[in-house]
Amino acid sequence: MNLHAFLRLGGNESSNFVLVVAMLLSGGTLVMADDSPLQDERKAKNEISVYYDLTEVDTSNLSHSLQGLTKPRKYSELTAKVAGGIKTVFVKEGDVVPQGTPLAVIDDQSAVAAVKVAQVKANQDAAIERSRLDFQIEDERLERLKSAVNFNATSDLELWEKKAVRDQRRAILDEANEVAELAQAQLMQAQVELANHKIVAPFTGQIIQIMKKAGTVPQLGEPVVIIADLSELEVEMHLPLSQFGKINVGDRLQLSAQQPVSRMIEAKVISVSPLINPTSNTFRCLFVIDNSDENLPAGFAVTLQSE
Repeated sequence: MNLHAFLRLGGNESSNFVLVVAMLLSGGTLVMADDSPLQDERKAKNEISVYYDLTEVDTSNLSHSLQGLTKPRKYSELTAKVAGGIKTVFVKEGDVVPQGTPLAVIDDQSAVAAVKVAQVKANQDAAIERSRLDFQIEDERLERLKSAVNFNATSDLELWEKKAVRDQRRAILDEANEVAELAQAQLMQAQVELANHKIVAPFTGQIIQIMKKAGTVPQLGEPVVIIADLSELEVEMHLPLSQFGKINVGDRLQLSAQQPVSRMIEAKVISVSPLINPTSNTFRCLFVIDNSDENLPAGFAVTLQSE
């Protein structure tokens, strides 16, 4: 004889299973499902279908064991931004490095040369200075000529011609300044390209793993060095709807740490999502664990006992 169970309440399978167990533990009853639309067919197959009537079951006192995994709050897989072989790796696994520390360099010979060329162009001030002096001379000549006009010592035509020459010198000076600005922009671009050849620490942390050795050629976007800051660990949990409003940002709760820690540790609530997942009837909560002494590893499981 086969037994088929149909749940009268909705929800996902795991939550229904918990409710069924709760019903059995609480003395709930099994109700024959004579009104099942497939009842006749199941009777022919010598099968019995029942409904679990959960409407009278009190689940308010059920405890939930909520688990999560710890991970570093700061973790980064540093990748290659440019193509080329790794020229040098400056660190080794286990090193603790400050933010901004160079960790590795990808072949930068052409990038260094491009910066030098751009620097030469950006430092060419002679053309600007020559154009400035030419403009200044013509501007002074024009001013003297204007004074001569007041004494009828020159003609309007001569004044117009001198003004045209002065304006021409001004246009040449403006062009020289634009060329200098372009050279500065090209220098900045070359420096950015050179910086892309360097892999630097985005934050103070420990070198977890060196994925690529010197002499290897990583693909673009492929991790080269993994770095993490273990001074703070975070845990993400999806709590049941019954806990919404009971846990708030700033609360400090006790979590049961699994192996290899195997003790109770304190965690602070730093985020409580206002969005509820209607499918699972849960909401996201983020905890942080102080690990400034770095005695705790990352990756162990923790449990929150919730009534």
